[in-house]
Amino acid sequence: MTEHSKIYIGKRDDGTVIGVSNSKRLLEDIPNKVQSKLGIVADVNLLTENGLEYIEITVNPWAFPVNYDGEYHYRSGSTKQQLRGNALTNFLISKTGLKWDAATIADISVDDLDKESFDIFRQEALRSGRMTKEDLDISNTELLEKLDLIEDGKLKRAGALCFYRKAEKVISGCYVKIGKFEGSDLLYQDEVRGSLLIIADRVIDLIYLKYLKAAISYHKETRAETLMHSHSSKPFNPDIARVFYRAGYIESWGRGIQKICDACKTLGADEPEYIVHGGDIMLKFNALQSAKVPESIATKNQDVTKNVTKNVSKETEIVTLLREDASMTTTEMAQKLSVNRRTVQRELEKLKNKNCIERKGGRRYGYWEIP
Repeated sequence: MTEHSKIYIGKRDDGTVIGVSNSKRLLEDIPNKVQSKLGIVADVNLLTENGLEYIEITVNPWAFPVNYDGEYHYRSGSTKQQLRGNALTNFLISKTGLKWDAATIADISVDDLDKESFDIFRQEALRSGRMTKEDLDISNTELLEKLDLIEDGKLKRAGALCFYRKAEKVISGCYVKIGKFEGSDLLYQDEVRGSLLIIADRVIDLIYLKYLKAAISYHKETRAETLMHSHSSKPFNPDIARVFYRAGYIESWGRGIQKICDACKTLGADEPEYIVHGGDIMLKFNALQSAKVPESIATKNQDVTKNVTKNVSKETEIVTLLREDASMTTTEMAQKLSVNRRTVQRELEKLKNKNCIERKGGRRYGYWEIP
């Protein structure tokens, strides 16, 4: 596309102006909807001819394929298909020569990115030893350039997904859902949203503080047998993978599945099932017999389980608050959680006993450290 594309509302195909009756509302709604659904900026103008108002929508040439609500569609003849997985990757490469995450975006800048996401990355990259304090003691823009997440002054999709708190605006469905099942019954679940770094950080907290207390299982769909054997490991989104490698979340390419299988063998558990469904991957873990509760006991303890789940969830919320503000007082936490101070103090004590948090300094000028 080398010229501006134009769409008219209030005009027939032969160019005759018939007008629109709600032009003011359309002038407000169209630019917002185009940006939120397509992620591009459209120039919307109100024109008049023979006393009739009509609207002109002008779209500038776009260097990359445009998605609708985070989805890419391909038209072949009279049919339209949504592109997923390998088909989407191949389509984007054929159009741009780039991986999906390497494409730049125009409507998110470095100033829009999230401070907590940068804090998490710096903390984890330093802890993993993949980057030094000198490497990290630079501005956010310089850090993004060092991670190759900026090109020609524009942020890459990988940078937005890793550091932008509203990652679902970049691609829909960018969140993690965790659930605990008993048979086919869902006992409780959590949805974790935010930047990819925040999601990874929160998911780890949830798994350790809440979900490791029982098995997680899912219904069968398609079992991916080939993942359990020797296979090539090529990241679909290498720019995102590079950020997670530097932060220490990835040890090396192609080792993750084998390490999970080895850990299961060490515990005497069955190997997990990797369930591939469309562009999604789901893991199914079977509980050890020693971890399963007889049905008769489980029925008697339903109320106790609900209370434990509630308490563990409160612990997770407190850890989340402390990650946002390590010097937050018990009064402030109580207000945010809608509980009394004694409840917060009790939950803090539990977290200290589990070595999940540690108090540094005195009551007035101290802060909480999460190991």
